[in-house]
Amino acid sequence: MIVACNHCGKQYKVDLGKMKTDTGQLRCIGCQNIFTISKPQAPMPPAAASPGPKQREATTLTKYPPRDVAAPATKRFVSLRTKMMVLFCFIPIAILFISGILYLKQLDYLAGLLNQDSSHIVRQLAENIVKERARSVSSQTQAFLLNRSQTSLQNLLRDDAFLRTVMQKVGLTGYTALYVNSGNGDPITLLVHPNNDFNGRPFAEVMGSQLGDAFDAFKRVLIKAEKGLQIESSGYYTQADKHQRVRKKFMVLSPVLGTHYGIAVVTHLDELTREITRLSQRADKITISTRNIVFLILGSSLLLISLVVLAYGQNLAGRVQSLTKLSEQISLGNLDTRIEVKTQDEIGLLAEAISRMQDSIRLSIDRLRRRR
Repeated sequence: MIVACNHCGKQYKVDLGKMKTDTGQLRCIGCQNIFTISKPQAPMPPAAASPGPKQREATTLTKYPPRDVAAPATKRFVSLRTKMMVLFCFIPIAILFISGILYLKQLDYLAGLLNQDSSHIVRQLAENIVKERARSVSSQTQAFLLNRSQTSLQNLLRDDAFLRTVMQKVGLTGYTALYVNSGNGDPITLLVHPNNDFNGRPFAEVMGSQLGDAFDAFKRVLIKAEKGLQIESSGYYTQADKHQRVRKKFMVLSPVLGTHYGIAVVTHLDELTREITRLSQRADKITISTRNIVFLILGSSLLLISLVVLAYGQNLAGRVQSLTKLSEQISLGNLDTRIEVKTQDEIGLLAEAISRMQDSIRLSIDRLRRRR
């Protein structure tokens, strides 16, 4: 008897002789719909009669009695394509992404550490350079005074050679100046300064009107030097330059041994570390460029892996689905279905095995026909 699914119209051959009741339920292989069939009122052949050859060839479906529980629905499963995406795409992407983030963090940490340490070391070197410059000018001044020991201070202050000795240029805007220190706590007084208006005036008085709130840092350097004749003092303070930019200055007060005089060196420390600063900025740019390149490589790799895995998974899953449909056709008795083997891998071997099974079933049916 030919019956059709009332949902999708798929037709099946049913052996009514094996039904023990007048009605039964069938599940459609195509749409999983369950529908009821009934025996016709016309008399049926006796159940004991042997089925004919054609009846033996017909594909019978499972019969469900009315009181039986409906056949379980198809089990939910994770598709092969999904498994491949998880195993060969998502997991490698996660590993690459985490590795890239850790690498970039280490790169940033290393760059920051190098910049911090190098800046500290360069600043110390620059400070030592300024201090050595102050001691050098102080030694030159001492030698000049020894050679002119009989010359009065007024004459020395009019001597161009002496002025060139005590007043020298340091860096781009820095300078040296001559001061006198009583050593008993009295204010340090400037004797020779690039600005002639400052000469003969206390150093603190001159700078107090210019520094404002930054004067305290400057005063601490002066107070240390005013405590004795042979005390060297140094420190930082801030002052606006001619472009009204507030910059940090470094000052060294170095005594001229054996005298009440001293040499003051004032300079912007960044002028001595300009090249190192440029090198540090260049290193920062290289770090940023390297980070961008790593992100580009990482993103390109992840995209390429995703496309390759997606394409291969789609191809593999498509071939498996094709073989599944062919197997369903064979299970329904369609032995003329053609199986094409296009690959030389495990899927190809499976297709060949199904094809051999199809041929074996066809030969078995032919042998049964010949016997009848």
